[in-house]
Amino acid sequence: MSASIGNCFSLGHNFHQFVSFACDLIYRQDVAHSGSKKLILESVGFQWRGLGRLQAVIERAKLKRPVLVGWSYGGRVIGDYLTIHGAAGLAGLNYVGFVSKSDPSFFGDVLTVPPAMFSEDLASNIVATRSFLHNCFEKQPSQNDFEMMLAFNMMVPPKVRANMGRGTLGMDEILQALNLPVLVTQGAADKFVLVAAAKHTAGIIPGAKLSVYEGVGHAPFWEDAERFNVELAAFVRMANKTN
Repeated sequence: MSASIGNCFSLGHNFHQFVSFACDLIYRQDVAHSGSKKLILESVGFQWRGLGRLQAVIERAKLKRPVLVGWSYGGRVIGDYLTIHGAAGLAGLNYVGFVSKSDPSFFGDVLTVPPAMFSEDLASNIVATRSFLHNCFEKQPSQNDFEMMLAFNMMVPPKVRANMGRGTLGMDEILQALNLPVLVTQGAADKFVLVAAAKHTAGIIPGAKLSVYEGVGHAPFWEDAERFNVELAAFVRMANKTN
């Protein structure tokens, strides 16, 4: 789940190599229809509609105890899902490049979202979004892949981006109460989220496993897809056996 500044396709790199495994894994994008005017919402409206779609996917696909994978802001959506629905219906969680609380020591020196990404001025927005995308990667994508990423990121309306940044993070209480397998995945060269944030998340969740990718930025699933797929497949198998 990638409820991020971009929209669908974000996790697509080499993902087909993984989904052949027989397991309940949700792979979806909470901003998949981000071009719709319906997502230009006030306050936390975007967040709650995202939760509704997530639950709808679980019910429609008749998934039994799925594993949720949340990248970046997607981890925040998982937190709200847990608040409403609890973890009883899940087999496990995988947090990727995730921050659980608003602690300045958890964030890198690079501004996560440049203010111009909220601008209605298209030229300024494109320049800022290009910079944001480059900063997502330590191992830069190919020109073709980068152009695709820029295109689908620009589908997200500025007002949606602005609304997603509201509120203060504070999920420690929710995470401490978890009683299911959790994998925390983190790039050591992430410019946005520092390893300290991942260590904190893994440290407060009982039994959580931390996996740090050296030389990798904010997108481990893209920058080291082979390792990410192998680790996620093993984690899903373990989580299903545990539950």
